Amino acid sequence: MRNSFNITSATYKAIALIICFLLVLIYNKSKANNNAESKKIHVKFIQLTNNAVSVEIRSGKNTVDLYLFSSEGRLEKNIKIINTEKKIISNLEKGTYLYQCFENDLQLQSGKLILK
Repeated sequence: MRNSFNITSATYKAIALIICFLLVLIYNKSKANNNAESKKIHVKFIQLTNNAVSVEIRSGKNTVDLYLFSSEGRLEKNIKIINTEKKIISNLEKGTYLYQCFENDLQLQSGKLILK
């Protein structure tokens, strides 16, 4: 009985190419999931007085740069915070501020802070 499948070398090459493409997709997907997990941080602001807040960042990273911007986009504060360290930011006026957290030029989180 003869084999009814005629597989040529081009078919083998096409199958190998598809398998390689699928492996690259699987690898990239797992790498993206790992990067998303490593970027998770927790930023906690507590208003102490009318013009001061306490900030604590839990990131699992050694040092995080916190940038605090006014609602007009002016940089108000730039602070380096070591993981789980609490810092007090003073001399702030009432209003809305935007913050960004970075580690080695990689933005970890951004958000809004409202001082009442």
